[in-house]
Amino acid sequence: MNETGSRVKLFLLDDVGQWIDRGIGLASITQKVLEIHNEDTFELANSFVIEDITPHRQSETILCWTDSVLNNYALSFQQIEGAEMFWNSFCEIHRIAKGSKGKFLPPIEENLDKIVEFLNCTLDIKDLTGDWLEELNKNVLENIENQECMKKFFEVYKILINLGKINVYEGLLLSESYVAVFKVLEFDSEISFKQNFPNYFAEEVKFNNFLKITDKKFLDLVNLAHRVLCLKEALMSRSFKDPTIQILWNFQIKLWNDIIMYFVNLAEARSSLLLSLSENNLSGYLLLSEALHFSKFINDNSRGSFYEALKNDGILKTLQKKWQFEHSDQVKIRRVILEAFYCIALLSPKLVIDSFTDLSEKLYIQILKDSIISDIESMQKTSELLKLLMQSQNFAIYPIFFKSLYDDVILSYLPLINVNIITSDSYDSVHEILSIISHCLLNDSFTIRYFFITNNVINLVNLIIKDSIAALKISAIKTLKAILVRKDSFLINIMIKSETITVILDTFTSVHNKEGVLFSCILSFFNDIKKNDHWLLIDYVKNMLNDYDFPEIGKIFASDKRLTPIEVRRSRTISFDLTAQEKFTDLEADYSEFLAFDENNQRIDANAGGDLVLGKRPQSEYFAKPEKKPKRSE
Repeated sequence: MNETGSRVKLFLLDDVGQWIDRGIGLASITQKVLEIHNEDTFELANSFVIEDITPHRQSETILCWTDSVLNNYALSFQQIEGAEMFWNSFCEIHRIAKGSKGKFLPPIEENLDKIVEFLNCTLDIKDLTGDWLEELNKNVLENIENQECMKKFFEVYKILINLGKINVYEGLLLSESYVAVFKVLEFDSEISFKQNFPNYFAEEVKFNNFLKITDKKFLDLVNLAHRVLCLKEALMSRSFKDPTIQILWNFQIKLWNDIIMYFVNLAEARSSLLLSLSENNLSGYLLLSEALHFSKFINDNSRGSFYEALKNDGILKTLQKKWQFEHSDQVKIRRVILEAFYCIALLSPKLVIDSFTDLSEKLYIQILKDSIISDIESMQKTSELLKLLMQSQNFAIYPIFFKSLYDDVILSYLPLINVNIITSDSYDSVHEILSIISHCLLNDSFTIRYFFITNNVINLVNLIIKDSIAALKISAIKTLKAILVRKDSFLINIMIKSETITVILDTFTSVHNKEGVLFSCILSFFNDIKKNDHWLLIDYVKNMLNDYDFPEIGKIFASDKRLTPIEVRRSRTISFDLTAQEKFTDLEADYSEFLAFDENNQRIDANAGGDLVLGKRPQSEYFAKPEKKPKRSE
């Protein structure tokens, strides 16, 4: 065996723990001896008998060892390939020296120390067969009462798990005695707390073929994926490295990618899953939930194929129909149903809308109604699902669906935000509903305005600001801020007529903590008025401030330099990707004050005829007077 040409630097650890540079050279292995030659003169500078040292690999390019007189050395390689080649040679020489002849010793108590020593100096585990790992697991279960023996077994498992080798994880966890892995981990002296996974597997989890699928590889994938998840959760100890946890996570994603592709390519798997859902088998719902969760981490094409298969095979329709199913596991099943539509909406909101509208019964309405008054997890998931569906581009594509959503779902939410019936149990629901309304304001250009007018939403929001708890007041003010961001002059006029500014200023009066979130939220609201240049609101607020002593708000408007609407328009940079409706809303916000009003300050239709008067607005100084045209000479 002769490895030459690797450029290295040798280090020696001194008495105070500092690495001393012993020079650069060329390393080779000749007759089981590591030789380092001077790179200029090629003279032998250092040599080490490999059988007499105890090596370990500190990193990809650094090999360390302790010699027979307990001196510590480190060899740093310039290239990873060189380090890998020398490390394999070290391991092979030690393997032969220990008489193992390429095979691991039987994993029994008297051999455990030798196995640990061997594993510490090798990365070559090609002889770690499934039979050896199966025997290891069985011996753990046979010696479970022997505390000292279990501690030695743990040292073996710690090294095996930290190797980060997929074949090792498969051998340990696909074994019939896989529970031994979790039993031995409880003998880790570094463990912070015991999660009792052995009891979990013995009493709570029963692996059975509930899908009745004959493909053993598919069943092994499903079982292995769950066991890898449990193993990753069980390694809550400093005994296990961060890279080990990451390798297990990556392995788990790979397993679920394979499972998902089985569902895509194997009709038997999809039909069996559909049958288990139809029979209200909770295991089927939990399997679907895990598959959907991990589908977020696979490539877009595979994920899209999986979602389309669920829709085409009627699985999404079945989920909607099972919402009303009465069962002891109803809460868990409903959570899976919400999670399913939420995960799919992350990639394809249109696919979810299509699956909702495929059923003439409109079952989605009941799902969205029930879930907003359910547990907090379901409320939040419903809110996020609605926000994913309510994207601006979808409103024009699915007008009938969104009309139904407003009339049958969002409208049913409004009584819940009536301040007279809000209780401590409904705070979370109110917060999520206000969040949904804010999202609608920012994404829906048409329907939301009509919805606000016909259902007096601004007054409901005002009452929350006036009489509810601080957390809900903040949510309500954020809803009003969405109107400012929207730059909707019509809704801003309704805010003025509804005395929203007065309500907010009165609330500001009652805030004593100037470092609190509510105080900051109110200041942010007035900053948005100034930032978005709502000049009608600016005038209104300035007039209101004459009756209040709020220097913090006064500072916001103190430097106000009024621009004419034309100047405002010229000062803006309008991007070319604005939609026609956004441009219309922008123009309306600028010029709404120059519309005609009658003497009762009511807006007049330009086509209605009649005398037009300038009511209280606009102000004449915003218009430049034309020069007098000279009379034409006769």
